[in-house]
Amino acid sequence: MSLLALIRKGGLAKAATATTATLATQGGKKAGTVAIVATVAVASSTSPEAELTALVDRVADHHGFTTEQRREALEIALADAVAALECFRVLTAGICTPRP
Repeated sequence: MSLLALIRKGGLAKAATATTATLATQGGKKAGTVAIVATVAVASSTSPEAELTALVDRVADHHGFTTEQRREALEIALADAVAALECFRVLTAGICTPRP
Protein backbone atom coordinates (compact mmCIF):
# COMPACT_ATOMS: atom_id res chain seq x y z
CA MET A 1 0.00 0.00 0.00
CA SER A 2 1.39 3.41 -0.90
CA LEU A 3 1.98 6.19 1.61
CA LEU A 4 -0.70 8.26 -0.10
CA ALA A 5 -3.22 5.43 0.30
CA LEU A 6 -2.34 5.13 4.00
CA ILE A 7 -2.83 8.87 4.47
CA ARG A 8 -6.20 8.78 2.73
CA LYS A 9 -7.43 5.90 4.87
CA GLY A 10 -6.13 7.50 8.06
CA GLY A 11 -3.90 4.50 8.67
CA LEU A 12 -1.03 6.67 9.85
CA ALA A 13 -3.03 8.43 12.54
CA LYS A 14 -2.09 5.79 15.09
CA ALA A 15 1.61 5.69 14.17
CA ALA A 16 2.81 7.94 16.96
CA THR A 17 2.18 7.96 20.67
CA ALA A 18 3.08 10.31 23.48
CA THR A 19 4.25 9.20 26.89
CA THR A 20 2.60 10.89 29.83
CA ALA A 21 4.47 11.99 32.94
CA THR A 22 6.39 9.28 34.79
CA LEU A 23 7.48 9.61 38.40
CA ALA A 24 10.92 8.54 39.53
CA THR A 25 12.39 8.65 43.03
CA GLN A 26 15.88 8.19 44.36
CA GLY A 27 16.02 5.01 46.40
CA GLY A 28 17.51 4.83 49.90
CA LYS A 29 16.56 8.30 51.10
CA LYS A 30 13.77 8.77 53.59
CA ALA A 31 12.78 12.14 52.13
CA GLY A 32 13.65 11.30 48.56
CA THR A 33 13.22 13.82 45.83
CA VAL A 34 10.85 13.19 43.01
CA ALA A 35 11.79 13.96 39.43
CA ILE A 36 8.96 14.37 37.00
CA VAL A 37 9.69 13.30 33.47
CA ALA A 38 7.02 14.60 31.11
CA THR A 39 6.26 15.04 27.49
CA VAL A 40 7.54 18.46 26.49
CA ALA A 41 6.32 20.40 23.51
CA VAL A 42 9.21 22.11 21.80
CA ALA A 43 8.43 25.63 20.70
CA SER A 44 8.98 26.21 17.04
CA SER A 45 9.51 29.48 15.25
CA THR A 46 7.79 28.14 12.13
CA SER A 47 4.06 27.84 11.62
CA PRO A 48 2.47 24.36 11.76
CA GLU A 49 1.63 24.66 8.05
CA ALA A 50 5.24 25.48 7.15
CA GLU A 51 6.53 22.59 9.27
CA LEU A 52 3.99 20.22 7.74
CA THR A 53 4.91 21.31 4.22
CA ALA A 54 8.59 20.65 4.94
CA LEU A 55 7.81 17.24 6.45
CA VAL A 56 5.58 16.22 3.53
CA ASP A 57 8.30 17.36 1.11
CA ARG A 58 10.92 15.25 2.91
CA VAL A 59 8.74 12.13 2.80
CA ALA A 60 7.76 12.84 -0.81
CA ASP A 61 11.42 13.25 -1.82
CA HIS A 62 12.34 10.02 -0.05
CA HIS A 63 9.59 8.07 -1.82
CA GLY A 64 9.94 9.76 -5.21
CA PHE A 65 6.47 11.32 -5.34
CA THR A 66 5.40 13.03 -8.54
CA THR A 67 4.37 16.69 -8.37
CA GLU A 68 0.71 15.67 -8.36
CA GLN A 69 1.22 13.07 -5.59
CA ARG A 70 3.11 15.63 -3.51
CA ARG A 71 0.35 18.25 -3.96
CA GLU A 72 -2.34 15.73 -3.07
CA ALA A 73 -0.46 14.46 0.01
CA LEU A 74 -0.01 18.02 1.27
CA GLU A 75 -3.68 18.85 0.63
CA ILE A 76 -4.79 15.79 2.61
CA ALA A 77 -2.29 16.51 5.39
CA LEU A 78 -3.41 20.13 5.76
CA ALA A 79 -7.03 18.97 6.13
CA ASP A 80 -6.06 17.51 9.54
CA ALA A 81 -2.81 19.28 10.32
CA VAL A 82 -2.58 18.16 13.97
CA ALA A 83 -2.75 14.44 13.16
CA ALA A 84 -0.63 14.87 10.02
CA LEU A 85 2.14 16.64 11.96
CA GLU A 86 2.26 13.76 14.41
CA CYS A 87 2.40 11.18 11.63
CA PHE A 88 4.88 12.95 9.40
CA ARG A 89 7.22 13.65 12.33
CA VAL A 90 7.34 9.90 12.94
CA LEU A 91 7.81 9.16 9.26
CA THR A 92 10.66 11.64 8.82
CA ALA A 93 12.36 10.37 11.97
CA GLY A 94 12.71 7.03 10.18
CA ILE A 95 14.34 8.56 7.09
CA CYS A 96 18.09 8.42 7.25
CA THR A 97 19.92 11.57 6.27
CA PRO A 98 22.53 10.84 3.62
CA ARG A 99 26.10 11.52 4.67
CA PRO A 100 27.95 14.18 2.66
